[in-house]
Amino acid sequence: MLASAHHGTRARLVTRESLIFGTLAALSAAAVTISGMLVISGAVVLGSLVRTPLAGIASPIACAMILAGSVMASHSVARVDHRGVLVPLTLAHHLASAAWIGGLLYLLLALRHSQDTRTANTIVSRFSRVAMASVAVPVLVFLTFTEANCTGLFLASTTVPDTLI
Repeated sequence: MLASAHHGTRARLVTRESLIFGTLAALSAAAVTISGMLVISGAVVLGSLVRTPLAGIASPIACAMILAGSVMASHSVARVDHRGVLVPLTLAHHLASAAWIGGLLYLLLALRHSQDTRTANTIVSRFSRVAMASVAVPVLVFLTFTEANCTGLFLASTTVPDTLI
């Protein structure tokens, strides 16, 4: 017990645990707010400057803001233990996912406007290399954790409910 405060007729005891919990709750709320602001700000910048001369400079910055906000809101940042390992791996996973999923729309648009089969084959071949690398990243992460006998750490950092682990 750290202190006692009197409010009217009731006495409220302030314990060390309640101070820690209150601080962690405030930090968590701040982190969620900041991550949301990064994602929204990045999307607004990306959407409003995409067809301007500033797009070449603003687009990578906006994408980095969206990515940072996404990683900040992930389970890897919420964990206290092994955060130094999990955050970079989550970042790599999000980058790989963005490259693959983000590229699908452009693949379809490029194929729709391709004039001949040879051009379409070239487009599909290039996208396939990016897609294979994007799929390889999460697989390599999983294999790394399995080899290091950290599978429990890997599973605990994902969205799998604790009851299934």
